Amino acid sequence: MTRKNGIDIFRLLAAFLVIILHSDFGNINPKLIDQIRLISRWAVPFFFITSGYFLGIKIKNKKFNLDIIQKSLNSLITALAIASIIYFSGQINNQNIFFSIINFITGTYFHLWFIGSMIFGYLTLWFFYYNKLESYLPYLSAALLVLAFLANSYDVLFNIDLDYSLGQFLLSIPFMYLGIYFSGLNLDSKTNTFLAVLLLFGITLQVLEAEVFFKVFNFEKKNHQFLIGTLFISISLFIYSIKIKLPENRFSILGREYSFFIYLYHLISYRILESTLKFFFVDVPNLIKLLFPVYCFIFTLAIATFLKRYFKRLFNLLTGNS
Repeated sequence: MTRKNGIDIFRLLAAFLVIILHSDFGNINPKLIDQIRLISRWAVPFFFITSGYFLGIKIKNKKFNLDIIQKSLNSLITALAIASIIYFSGQINNQNIFFSIINFITGTYFHLWFIGSMIFGYLTLWFFYYNKLESYLPYLSAALLVLAFLANSYDVLFNIDLDYSLGQFLLSIPFMYLGIYFSGLNLDSKTNTFLAVLLLFGITLQVLEAEVFFKVFNFEKKNHQFLIGTLFISISLFIYSIKIKLPENRFSILGREYSFFIYLYHLISYRILESTLKFFFVDVPNLIKLLFPVYCFIFTLAIATFLKRYFKRLFNLLTGNS
């Protein structure tokens, strides 16, 4: 299979956007930061779709046996275990920490839910395909998307308060299935004009959704994690990443080799840089706060490249490639 360098470049961009989503911008213009965060929400769905796409290529014209996803599952489980131990160890002196059985599924730190969700997504898709129930996946996927929309924001329309954590965790299933579905299509036939319109529609819809929820229900824009517009943005950008034909380059290599490490360990880099800045500044300037995700991204990437070059076994262990 020809390497999809466009996907690798978008992986790198998505990893950077995850850092933006997890950054504290202080008192910088809240409206601006809310919009930046909203437009970054496509990053995690993109990762899910990508995994489903490559899975779809593997199972094309083959029976979906567990051995097809064995390597991926091993890598994800190892990465989840190692990262959970590292993050939990870093919280030992925090009197508010606790450990429960759910940590084995979603990890010991808030962003690690993505790994557990991916594992569950792989196993769910295998179950449906192995038992010849794949015809039900479109309906299940649609139902889970509706659940996520409701639990994150749209529950206010019905004056109920749903917990988003379950809907979020199950998002891997519809998006990975979308990736499998896309793997069977000729995505190159989609014109750039069509994708631009789809992207613009998604961005406009997402902005309008957030604005209406704020004006009518006083729902803070920063609390939105998944809106209907996000779905269209994720799909349009994924298809575009497939369409662009680029030779292997520095950015595609960085995306392929380090995006997963950046996702897993950027919060450690964040704390290190945050502590360093507090040592030098009583009040960190707004410009530095605004650019902090860039510093964190570069610092995490530098650590990843250093580890891979000089401590490759450790790098592989940290990313689940044991």
